[in-house]
Amino acid sequence: MISESSGECDVVRRSRPEDAAKTLSDAPCDVVLLDAGLAGALAQITEAAGDTPIILLADPADEHRARQAGADDYLIRQRLTPDLIARVIRCAASRRRAAAVLTEREKELRCLYALGRLIEAPGIGLDEIYRGVTGLIPAAMQYADDACARITVHGREFQTGACTETPWRLESPIVVYGKPAGRLDVWYRSEHPDAGEGAFLAEERLLIDAVTERLGRVTERIRAEETLRESEERYRSIFTESLAPMLLIDPESGEIVDANAAASKYYGYPHSTLTGLQIAEINTLDRDEVFAEMERARAETRNLFLFQHRLATGEVRDVEVYSGAITVGGRPLLHSIVHDITERRDAERKIQDRNRQLSIINRIIGTASRSGAAGELMEKTLDQAMELLSFEGAGIALIDAEGRAVPACHRGIAADMQDWTGPLPCDRVAKTGTPVFEEDVPLPCLAEEGGTESGSCAGLPLASDGTMIGVMTLISTRRHRFTDEEKSLLIAIGQETGRALDRLMLQRQLEAANEQANFYLDVMAHDINNANTSSLLYASLLEEILTGEEKQYARKLLAGIRQSTEIIGNVSTIRRLQEANPPLSPVDLDTVIREVIRLFPDATIRYAGADATVLADDLLPEVFINLIGNSRKYGGTDVVIAIRVDDRDDRVQVTVEDTGPGIADTVKPGVFNRFRTGGRGRSGKGLGLYITRVLVERYGGSIRADDRLCGRPEEGAAFRFTLPKRSADPTSRGG
Repeated sequence: MISESSGECDVVRRSRPEDAAKTLSDAPCDVVLLDAGLAGALAQITEAAGDTPIILLADPADEHRARQAGADDYLIRQRLTPDLIARVIRCAASRRRAAAVLTEREKELRCLYALGRLIEAPGIGLDEIYRGVTGLIPAAMQYADDACARITVHGREFQTGACTETPWRLESPIVVYGKPAGRLDVWYRSEHPDAGEGAFLAEERLLIDAVTERLGRVTERIRAEETLRESEERYRSIFTESLAPMLLIDPESGEIVDANAAASKYYGYPHSTLTGLQIAEINTLDRDEVFAEMERARAETRNLFLFQHRLATGEVRDVEVYSGAITVGGRPLLHSIVHDITERRDAERKIQDRNRQLSIINRIIGTASRSGAAGELMEKTLDQAMELLSFEGAGIALIDAEGRAVPACHRGIAADMQDWTGPLPCDRVAKTGTPVFEEDVPLPCLAEEGGTESGSCAGLPLASDGTMIGVMTLISTRRHRFTDEEKSLLIAIGQETGRALDRLMLQRQLEAANEQANFYLDVMAHDINNANTSSLLYASLLEEILTGEEKQYARKLLAGIRQSTEIIGNVSTIRRLQEANPPLSPVDLDTVIREVIRLFPDATIRYAGADATVLADDLLPEVFINLIGNSRKYGGTDVVIAIRVDDRDDRVQVTVEDTGPGIADTVKPGVFNRFRTGGRGRSGKGLGLYITRVLVERYGGSIRADDRLCGRPEEGAAFRFTLPKRSADPTSRGG
């Protein structure tokens, strides 16, 4: 687990998932690096980590499993560099931040939509609405589990569950008919970081104000309806004095029978003129649609309507109309309360546009993190950036060694421009590293011959860690005014794209370096093996010719050459292990064991045979070669080796034991680690048993070091490992 502190990284290591989860709960950090071997505990770690990004650390052999595990990202240990770690952490944190912003906006929208459904519920009373609102508000807060809400209105309180008053408070007045009628209070039970409105977000302040405004209007509507039912006289008083525009409409003719002063003021007509109009002259719907809606109101199948009404000035406003059937003087009428929601609808449209933009940004970030090729990344990023602004063309130019912007990818109308970097600000952005937004720029290559065409464009620097990589240009044939919000989004797109391109370029460089290193390794292995073959031949001749002490020297020379050959073989095997896992296939275990035994003609090996087909690959013989070779190395020429195969349901257990010196209990847990020798008193390179463990686990089995006779390590060592049978699931990795 990593957290940033004064520009440095503090690293906290935990070996067990439960310890890591407890640490995360006690002290949050900025990122969690989880070993791929503990991917099974990902759900537990994710729950404790909350919004903290989780990145898996995997070996190349586990890359596929790490990709499918569900973490924010993964890293390959053998390819790690500090820059790569920093970029991946920033990318994962950026995705989490973008997702967190989108989640907060979604919570606020869900609250508003749920409030609308609550208010529209037929027959619902104010008490139920107030109680319902106190249940909706906490879930819309940033720290929902720590929030509580209370509505105080006309001396009465409404809340859900226990609500504790604390210093961390957000309040908004509930205004009914232009007068304060109560307030909505939201508290956090514990302290949280400052977010603009104390512990609350500025958007949460807007949400609370919108809710209380709606509550005020709903209170007006419901109380007006209740009063209307009590008496027409009292209704008349409310009708005439209400600050909300109200109309009485004849559902048969559409005539506006009466209107209050607020309606005359709102629509801009004198009372006598307004009551001489028909509702179809105000409503922008056609006449048939207006009468259809009035019929729904009269039948009380619906009482809330969203219309556009035309004022006396010709201005069209969005309105929310609550309409219900009443009887006045024996005449059936529709009583309509009109609320102007133009600003709210504009705000909702802005939220929808913002959500669409955030969705596109999220897709671009996802493309940047998932793309495996620079061409694919550039094409998808340009397409999504064009969609964001509804622009017709886009291109990316990469900076060459001389600092010039060279076109690398173009989309849309940029393909029709012979040199879209020429009249557009690519070179300026490349030199300064500063974004440029032009709302009126000539586009001569798109115009008729001899003419010019104007449009808009944006030039965005693509940089990583302060180094310019390229320039992204977005082109439109229409004049477009870039808002501050759009500029911020586009700059963020440029930053993400620059980091992603840098990552891909570094990845290509690493791959090229790896291929070159493998080439040199192949050449060295080939030449060393040729030299070892010649040396082995001459050393064998010397051993046969020489006698006495000189013969012992020749034997030591032979042992050294064989050890060199073994090291070259181990290196080649390790290289194959680092490649992608090949599919496992059925292998006859008895054949493999007998072929390996023939490689040790001078060894005493007892093997009774086996009838088992296991899932493995062509490296399985290396397991037995390493284990038998280990027994020979530490047990000497007189050691007796036994191989036994036992059936274990969907697996087989193989035991390779010897009568050598055995392995001490303190050494057994680490005997399979890389560069750890066998712990039996002789030198070694510590690769054979490591390779053996990697191969066994690659096949889905497990291996352990044991005593040939339980509790008596001095009587010899035993290595026991399991392999899956052919009928077992080849993807299994258990033992």
